[in-house]
Amino acid sequence: MDNSSKTSKPQKSFRAGNSQVAIWEDKFNEGEKNFSFQKTYKTKDGEWKQTNFFRSSDLKDIISLAEALIREYRIREVLSKPTEEADASSPIDLGGVEEWILKNH
Repeated sequence: MDNSSKTSKPQKSFRAGNSQVAIWEDKFNEGEKNFSFQKTYKTKDGEWKQTNFFRSSDLKDIISLAEALIREYRIREVLSKPTEEADASSPIDLGGVEEWILKNH
């Protein structure tokens, strides 16, 4: 079977609220990953659609998805390090973004 006829599927995905992130293998850079964020919504006619545009009210979900990605890849990074270097218990630092969103939304 010709590989070019296969539909590409994400390796993994995470969902938070109406938002989702998909993890894709980078076909051009071995070992690298690509990420796509989408939001599902219902039109006035009752039809379900997807978009990659988000509102400020979606930021909490986007942060949750980003944290899930960080945890997913941090676990792999930690597992590949010698035991004395690994520290999976340290908090994920998003540079104050989460606090700003919680205060302003």
